[in-house]
Amino acid sequence: MGVISYTLFQTYLKSRFGNNDAWDSFYGLWINSAYRQLTSRDSVGGKRIEIPELDTTSSDATVDGTAYVSVPSDCIAISEIFDETNDVQLEWLAYPEYVGKSDRADTSSEGKPTYWVRSGAYIYLYPTPDDAYTLTIHYRKRPADLSGASDVTVLGEEWDDIILEYAVAIGRDWSNEPEKAMYSRKLADEMTKNLMEIYSREERARRETLTMNPAYLQKQTY
Repeated sequence: MGVISYTLFQTYLKSRFGNNDAWDSFYGLWINSAYRQLTSRDSVGGKRIEIPELDTTSSDATVDGTAYVSVPSDCIAISEIFDETNDVQLEWLAYPEYVGKSDRADTSSEGKPTYWVRSGAYIYLYPTPDDAYTLTIHYRKRPADLSGASDVTVLGEEWDDIILEYAVAIGRDWSNEPEKAMYSRKLADEMTKNLMEIYSREERARRETLTMNPAYLQKQTY
């Protein structure tokens, strides 16, 4: 979790604006706007933004004859869905392909779901489930806005300075200072990319060996 409280965030932000009282009703708004924008962002400068604290899961169960389950209320984006009952990972399906399945509403074609697609507040499954199956939904969650004086973000404290800098950029846009806004946004982007380099250390722990299948080797003749 972060260490800078909602009240302190606003105090720091106000100091960046010369302790200008005219923006008092906006400092909190800019902080939450920066928080939302960061946590709903996929990449910066071509670098994927991974925030472990936002990765979570939710369980749901299918209903015989019902083609969908509900999207978790705090879900921004789904990454994977796993059928715990049948020990299988479902594959993503494009919505037009799902709609094109003529047997998706055919009761005689129900079965164990193998595909999923998100549409609105629902996750549609194909085939339509023929029984109750337990699903684990892996997704990026949407954190709640800061509101209480002592509230802190759900992110690690290493994100506090980044959120503050993005809030400065938003405030500069509001106060019609585009050049200063651009400077703060570039600085925050750079801080984010540097932090992603640290997180990528975990991926470097993966060890994979690429081996050529002898069947593909052919003796060269002259």
